Amino acid sequence: MQLIADLTREIDKLRNTEVLTDEQLKVLQDGLGYISGRALIGRWNDVRKRAESLEKRVHNWAQDAEDDARETLEPVEDLLKEIGDFAKNRD
Repeated sequence: MQLIADLTREIDKLRNTEVLTDEQLKVLQDGLGYISGRALIGRWNDVRKRAESLEKRVHNWAQDAEDDARETLEPVEDLLKEIGDFAKNRD
């Protein structure tokens, strides 16, 4: 699924910045692994729930961040929303 590949790339970009803490990056990476695994077996409701949960967390992190960090987090937030919407339509 292209959206998951795009999200993987965006998370990889974040690793090379100091926008997120190591703990926040781990939350994103673990969530990505969960989403990928559930998508592979067609558990779309699980995918939707995790994507929505991560989207909210990223949104909150962006709210707490400085302007340039917000811009860096926007693509991740947008992709999580798209993945949640996609999963909702598949369920």
